[in-house]
Amino acid sequence: MKRTTRGKTRPRRHQLWLEWFSSTFLKSPQIPSRSIVDLGFGEKPFGTIELFNACSERGYLAQIVGLETSEHRLRAARDLNHPYIEFIHGGLDALHGQSSTPLLVRALNVLRQYPPVDVPSIRKSWLHSLPTDATLTEGTTDRDGNVLAMWRLRRGAPAKLVFGATGRHGFAPNQLLAALPCDLRWQHPKPMWLRALFQTWTEVWQTTNSEGAPLRRFTESVQQFRQSQPTWVSSNDALESAGLVEFNTDNIVADIGA
Repeated sequence: MKRTTRGKTRPRRHQLWLEWFSSTFLKSPQIPSRSIVDLGFGEKPFGTIELFNACSERGYLAQIVGLETSEHRLRAARDLNHPYIEFIHGGLDALHGQSSTPLLVRALNVLRQYPPVDVPSIRKSWLHSLPTDATLTEGTTDRDGNVLAMWRLRRGAPAKLVFGATGRHGFAPNQLLAALPCDLRWQHPKPMWLRALFQTWTEVWQTTNSEGAPLRRFTESVQQFRQSQPTWVSSNDALESAGLVEFNTDNIVADIGA
């Protein structure tokens, strides 16, 4: 995978991902000698450092690794002399032979730079380059981190599509369409299962109090969605209170079709 890197990452752009991480992985038992990888950390490694800080503040001991294919971006990151983050040149293949093996990979705003037709095969190759128990998160945020949409993938496990919203600019389910992972965003017409997901979500969101706070409406709409389609929505109160939800896409496809 070789392409000129153009993405830039602002501070707190990945805050929704960190909320997801805190509500999932940081509540799991620690596994020695495993790393958390930030793939394509951008012009400046704000997000990688925020990831380290989130782990450190919660006493979660894991090797944090930043990967970047741009040599000048790598040099700039290494010039920070961060004592606990390893910045490596290359993609996931650069991790082979390292002392720790990946447990979790974050790849946000990376594949949007590629032709949508190529994205599924790249994502599949990433996933199959990882240990069988490692998780890949791949998707998109807007430039200020107000919305998040990403795949949560692990070999042999059901796929999940994760959405998040800060509510800073209000909330409606259709806001998330612009942040879909690259292949879904540019796919026309949208798959039947995805149209069913957003149609159902919009219908239940419209029944919530229009004068309520945006995140309150988010939480209520997800709760009502689960009541109507319990197999489509993963149950995680901590995620929902933070403006996040995971959808079980395999179940939606089984019910609706591709």
